[in-house]
This record gives sequence, structure tokens and C-alpha cells, in this order.
Amino acid sequence: MMFVAERVMRAIDQDTLHLFEDHSRSAAERISALVTALAPHYAAIRSPLMVQDMLSNAPKVWSELERWRRGRYERFRNILDDGVRSGEFRADIPAAQMHAFYTAMVEKVLDPHTLRRADQGADAVYTAFMNLFLRGILTSNSHEICPPLSLLYFHDTDPSIQTTEQLLRDNGYQRTTVDSIARLAGVSKKTLYEHFESKENIVAQVFRVAAQQAESSVPHGMFEHRDAFVSNIHQIVSIYASTLGRFGKGLRDEIAEKLPKVHQHFEEGRTSFLNTWITRSIERGKDFGIVRFDTDVHLTSSAIQVVIDHVFEQDAPNEQTTKLLPELACSIIFYGIEQRTTPHLPQPTH
Repeated sequence: MMFVAERVMRAIDQDTLHLFEDHSRSAAERISALVTALAPHYAAIRSPLMVQDMLSNAPKVWSELERWRRGRYERFRNILDDGVRSGEFRADIPAAQMHAFYTAMVEKVLDPHTLRRADQGADAVYTAFMNLFLRGILTSNSHEICPPLSLLYFHDTDPSIQTTEQLLRDNGYQRTTVDSIARLAGVSKKTLYEHFESKENIVAQVFRVAAQQAESSVPHGMFEHRDAFVSNIHQIVSIYASTLGRFGKGLRDEIAEKLPKVHQHFEEGRTSFLNTWITRSIERGKDFGIVRFDTDVHLTSSAIQVVIDHVFEQDAPNEQTTKLLPELACSIIFYGIEQRTTPHLPQPTH
């Protein structure tokens, strides 16, 4: 399998390496040429099962592919720097943030979960992701930085549920005990067991409450008014961040191991919430003429969900990584990285 992987890497390098340094083209033209050259290679990945098979049965090959891909990410950063310097790309977003956004998306092109959610080949996913990255979804001829997220706070939750959630986030599942929950909540273990059969039941309720808070926080009439479209998207992401997005990946992975049914139910709800509201926002935005009419609703929704997940799950930055800021990620989703000096494609009239 390593021989096959090396052959693929050589073929891709042969088709694309010259494009990274082709200064006879603009930065945007180089990126477009890379997308055109890479799409056929991604097309060879016909299903998420192929990726899952490599992850499970050939981890050394996958590790080598990841090392090779990261080297290419650094070459791509040079194109972004060139685009910012030349004025092709936006100056209000640092190239490091553009690069963090790009890396977060492209790393997920070969993620089995992403491919299953998109229900299309890796080439279609990659092309849609890059289209979002360059051009965003909105038709506006100007661009701006999004405001910071406004998180919601819920004061009517059972104290034992609030306490359990805090302990889970601070200590993880294994180190959260019924004793510590009772002590911090200020109740006896006897009282706690009158309401919950076990620690597992309490933890399950924590995740159920978060899902209920998400659904109950969406106001009536969302995406029904054109003038409120952008603020409605901010609102949906704020609701997600305040509810379903407040549990880190490390905790969710531990719950997946210890309480698989709780994890499965929560993940299904989390994905469904994002997919429902992001998809609805794009569809309504196209109806309003605010979202580009050539936007693929399903694939673009998948791309936006990937970015939202990354923003709330990314590890602390180090010397090799840059933390993607929510307000800058939002701005790229809306407006892309290209300067908006000319109108977008005209919207069709109905």
C-alpha cells in the first residue's frame, strides 16, 4: 500500500508543484489551477470506506500522507502571502488566519465522517470547500469582520446538572464521581439518587439538557426576513456554541468510549441541529438574493459545518499552528478571501 501511496504523491506533485511558484499567474489563478489539477486525484477516492480502510489498516501509510500534505500546506501559505501583498486577497484578515481556515477545511476532505455527511466524492467536497474559501457565500460587494460571538447563559438548569457539566468539562468523565457532584451541588448523595439512578444517568441528562436548550433557544421566524439574514446566522452559531458546541472533543471522545449510546444520540442531535439551520439559511439566502445563486447548498453546508466544528474543537495553538478566530472564520464564510472590487454573478430573476 505504501508503494501505491508514494505513486499517488509523486503524480500529484508532478501535476501541481510548479503551480505554487508560478508567478506569471495571479495568486487567485494559481489557486484555481491547483483546484483544477487536484480534483481528478480526489475523484479517485470514491467513498469514505476507502479512507476508513486506510486509517484502520495502514496507519503508517496514512501518517506518511499526512506529513506530505502538511508540507504542501506550507507551500500554499506562500500563495496566500503573495495574494495579500499584491492586493488580490483581503488585507483585513491576516494570511495566517486564512491559512488556518484553509488547513481546517482541506484536512477534512479525506475525513470519512465529512464524506458521509456530504454524500458526494472527495473531488466535489474539495471543490466546494475551495469555492467557499475564495468567494464566500454572500453577494455583497464589500466585506467586513464579524462581531464576536455572544454566548447565551441558562439560569434555570437543575444545580446538580450544572455541577455535573462543570466537573465533566474540568475533570473528564472518569474522574467525575457521584461524591464530587453531590458535594459541589450542595446536596446529599441520597437526594441525588432520588432523582438519578447512577452517574451514567446524570451524565446522560447533561447532554439531553444541552440539546433541549439548543432547540428551545431558536426564536420563531428565523430566516423569514431578508434584513435579519446575517444576524440570524450569527444567532444560530451563538446558540450552537452556547449549547451543543460547549462540550470539547476530548470529553465527547471519552463519553463515546464509556457511554456509546449517549454519545451517539448527542452526536446525531448536534449534527442535525447544525445541518438543519445552516442548510435552511443558505436556501433562504438564495431566495432573498443574499447568497450567491451558484452556491451548492448541501456541499457548502457541509463545509461551513466543518469550519464551525473546528473553531470550537481546535487545540491550543503552538509554534506550528494558528488558532482560527471565530469572527475571522465567520468573515471568510460570508465574503471569502478575495477582494470584492467587482460585483458577483448577477442573481437570476424569478
